[in-house]
Amino acid sequence: MYAYVYLYTYLRLQQTMTIDFPGDVAGKACAQRVAAVERGLKHFLAHFSAPTSSGPVGVAQEVVSAISMCLPLACGYYVVQNAPEDACQFCGEAVVLGMALHLPFSVAYHIAEAAKSSGRIEDATVPRCLDQSFVHICCLINTWAIGRSFTYFLLLGIPLNLYSIAALWLYAHSEPRHYRFLRMGFAVFFYLLPLLLWRGQQLTWFISGSLFLMCGALFALDSVMAGWGHCLMHLSLVPFLYTVVSSALV
Repeated sequence: MYAYVYLYTYLRLQQTMTIDFPGDVAGKACAQRVAAVERGLKHFLAHFSAPTSSGPVGVAQEVVSAISMCLPLACGYYVVQNAPEDACQFCGEAVVLGMALHLPFSVAYHIAEAAKSSGRIEDATVPRCLDQSFVHICCLINTWAIGRSFTYFLLLGIPLNLYSIAALWLYAHSEPRHYRFLRMGFAVFFYLLPLLLWRGQQLTWFISGSLFLMCGALFALDSVMAGWGHCLMHLSLVPFLYTVVSSALV
């Protein structure tokens, strides 16, 4: 999406700077490129804001997504069990505990989506809201475990994540789909921010942030990948959460 926005902005500037003489081939070509990018951006946002995915997501994709969510938890548990003696074991265990609390709700949501795909149920709103609520609970735990600042946790982590959970339920049937993903993105950004600002782990912040962007890209391209993007996003959570748990242990 960001590539579309940058390209669209660049072409708009180029178009406005081009003198519109009759028969100006360069100006017409630029206008056509702007129109094409604008159509692509509108198409992307229309899909990403839809209440449900319009891609060919089926039972197989949802079942694999449910199973693949076990891998990040297994990775986190492995990192904690092999942590050095001087590590903050409790901090790492807190992150893994959050992942363990989230897992059954994530699996239940994907099972509900599989049932919806096969026509067994008509609505999966409650499992979805439970799944995403526990994503924010994980973010809340990580804000404390990584930031190690009660003030940061109290003034930012708690209000942001509690508001996000409330919004999931209050606007479950009314808000554009991408709003809840933006809130989750902000929650992750803010629990990683202490790595950059005061934990002295700038490289870890850069790596984890890059991995999270990759997760988001795979999720956004789910329909392009015939419903397999969500599963690939779960797999890409393995290296991302490896860095998260490792940073909490330091």
